[in-house]
Amino acid sequence: MISHHSLGMPKIDVKQAKDILGGSNPIWDTDAMVITDEAVELFSENPEHFFSEGVQAAAGYFYFKKLSALSDRMAELLSKFQGRDDPDDNDEYDYELTFGKKITSFSDTAAYWLGQTEGSLVFEAPLNLSDQGWASLAKQTGALGLGLSSELSDKALESLARHKGSLHLGQRELSDNACESLARREGNLYLTGLESLSDTNAKALAKHVGCLGIYETPLTEKSVRTLMKKSGTIEDINEEFTPEDWAAYYLEDVPNRCLPPEAH
Repeated sequence: MISHHSLGMPKIDVKQAKDILGGSNPIWDTDAMVITDEAVELFSENPEHFFSEGVQAAAGYFYFKKLSALSDRMAELLSKFQGRDDPDDNDEYDYELTFGKKITSFSDTAAYWLGQTEGSLVFEAPLNLSDQGWASLAKQTGALGLGLSSELSDKALESLARHKGSLHLGQRELSDNACESLARREGNLYLTGLESLSDTNAKALAKHVGCLGIYETPLTEKSVRTLMKKSGTIEDINEEFTPEDWAAYYLEDVPNRCLPPEAH
């Protein structure tokens, strides 16, 4: 019989779960592809111990790089972390949960539990969730990072607009309605995958309060001057500017990036 280990696809079963809880493999999460319900049940008997440093490489940090499916039970367990009680810990987020490129969907129940987490929640692959799933996930507080996608509906984006905290959105294009919704959200908005932005969209996003990330997105001069009037800051090339300084940088330092005026 070929084992999961020989295939490079570790299966976390009861035996391995006991080893993990004993502190023998604190980086198990990066190699795990399958976590059985029986293993999750064992982890769940004492969540405080499961989340503790020594059992994990660092308390509250998980990178499920190879995990192929997220069960409802595992999502529920991950929602139980209460944060680190460390007065010397100045991290902005004390919970960092990242899923690799194999997690592309999960149930509405799992979305509900992930929506109860606080901290940093990142998905490296595009997600395909139901409308209810997006509404539940948007209740997460902290930083929510979504992989490159051009498939999110306006309804999904409307739900994400209600997310409170930093939203890193990998959407390649945004409709007028989506921009209007996102502009009203509370918290920083980082449009990490945006490939274009119309003058109408820029006018809507100029109403956003907080940091707006628009990384090297081609814009017309009109859009630049519209966004220059927004409240808060603008992040570009991984540097945060005042809107006025960003506009000067965009128009003077990288003029070749500026698009011609839109036809009317």
